[in-house]
Amino acid sequence: MDEKNKAAVVYFSRTNNTERLAKIIAEKTGADLYKIEAKTPYTDDDINWHDKNCRANLEQNDDSARPEITTIPDISEYDTIYLGYPIWWYTLPKIMDTFIETNALNGKKIIAFCTSGSSDIETSVSALKNYGLDVIESQRFGESASENEVENWLKGL
Repeated sequence: MDEKNKAAVVYFSRTNNTERLAKIIAEKTGADLYKIEAKTPYTDDDINWHDKNCRANLEQNDDSARPEITTIPDISEYDTIYLGYPIWWYTLPKIMDTFIETNALNGKKIIAFCTSGSSDIETSVSALKNYGLDVIESQRFGESASENEVENWLKGL
């Protein structure tokens, strides 16, 4: 990646599925890698969607929820952002809203990728576009996506 089109992979991952893919993307593209970490880390109980009072359920059902992030990465120097996240409740985890609202992403090329056991990526891409972001590509990967699947997707970009 040349200096005129610097890329970064920015991702949130609770169970390491998205993290594993983010690292592959960074390695294959030469992009810098940044992890979005919750100031209060999510536990297994926090993401137990069977519990209507679990932290993630409460956040996902609250439009104003913005979980704190430990450190907001400075991505101002990048032109292209590979933005990775798991699908929670059919869309972006609320921590992604925190990240988007604290970074100037307008004018950057956004390549969204997600991991999900069954949901598609479309609702989350719509949420990104509602922020006015230029999502030029998106891809949903299953939780056990292979390095080869990621490489084939990258070749098609």
